Formats: sequence, C-alpha cells, structure tokens
Amino acid sequence: MFEFLLQGVRGFACGSWPRRIPALLTILFGVSEVVGQAPSADCPDPLTPMDRFVDATGNDLLFVRSAARTDTREVRAKYHRTRHQAGCIIDAGSVQLTNRSNRRRMIRYHHNWEICPQPRHVNGSIQFFGDVTGTAWLGCHRVREGAVDRTFEKPQSMWQLRVEVVLDPGQTVEGWWIAYLDHSDVEYCDGDLNDDGQVDEEDLAIGLGAFGASADQGTIRMILAAMAG
Repeated sequence: MFEFLLQGVRGFACGSWPRRIPALLTILFGVSEVVGQAPSADCPDPLTPMDRFVDATGNDLLFVRSAARTDTREVRAKYHRTRHQAGCIIDAGSVQLTNRSNRRRMIRYHHNWEICPQPRHVNGSIQFFGDVTGTAWLGCHRVREGAVDRTFEKPQSMWQLRVEVVLDPGQTVEGWWIAYLDHSDVEYCDGDLNDDGQVDEEDLAIGLGAFGASADQGTIRMILAAMAG
C-alpha cells in the first residue's frame, strides 16, 4: 500500500501543478495504511526521540519508519519526506497512537527536520485526515491547515509536524497527513545540501545545478571550503 503512496509522492515532488494533481489523488487514496513516531525539537518541550529507520527512495525522498512502546502508550509512524529541500517541502504519511494504560491519557507524536535552503516565504497546502488532527510549524510559527501562503520576517530553519490526542483506556486512533510547500526568498545554510551529514561532491553537484537559478557563489565557496578542510 505504501508503495502506492510513494508513486504519488514521487509524481508530486517539486513538479508543475498540472503534474501534481493526479499525484495528489494517488496520495489521498494511498496513505491510509498504519504507521509510527519520530523525534522533535519543539519550541516548548521536545519529545524524547523515537527509534527511526530511514531509507532513501530516490527522487530526493526519504522513507522514515519509527515506533515507541511503553507500559502506557504505543506509537507507530511512517512517512515520506524530501531529502533536501530544493525549492519545496514534502511530508506525507500516517501515525497510529494507542493508550495502553487504564486511564485517559494524552498521547503525542512529533517529527521534525532542518530545512536548507531556509525560506522566508512558503505557499502550498497542508491537510490532515482520519481520527486525529495535527499541527504543522515552521520554526516556532504555526502554519494553518489548508491553503498556505505565508511570509516570515526571518528565514525559517525547521519543519515540524505534531499530533496530540487524549485517548480513553485501550483506545487506538489513526491519522494521516499531506503537506506540500514551495519555497521562495531563501537563505542558504551550511553546505550539506543533501542532508547526509557530510559536505562532499554530491552537495557540490546540487549547488552547481542550482547555480544561476537560486544558489549563490557564497554557497559554492562554502561547499568547496568544507570539502578541502
């Protein structure tokens, strides 16, 4: 089922709007399978990071699976997200939350990642479906569900998604989400453009590919300096 979702996300990735429409329909009808939780760096209180398994799927996408189980709760999630944000943010997946205790309890799931380049303006869409409603954030700014057209005073460096719900004893709920945001008015960051934890020839290729469009000479120099050092 999730391979079906992946086909939709791949078609949706940073393409033109006429190409995104059929891909969006594929995502909407294919994302209903069960999934898991991940770490967070919220403005209020970060959650304890969950165990994660990350697979590269091509087309600048990562497939992330995560899970946590204690005496009081169980959370399972999986989602696709952009590996590096070459002009857009894509986050599409689902989460299942269970209250394993004998009293009503708040069960939470968050995930987040750094954005590079960092946008001052985003536009697109964020939608939540199923038994739960989540919230999306850029930095400490909440981005409302639905159509998005938002400008920030400063570049935003972090994307966050949160699902929080109060459950009865033994209750399980499931929800899923689709977020697609185009970047504009961006600021480049540390040279690790493909989000693999190192600055190398792959980052250089990405920077050179964007050169003349949105990357600046400072970004290229930064990558070369990091590779040399």
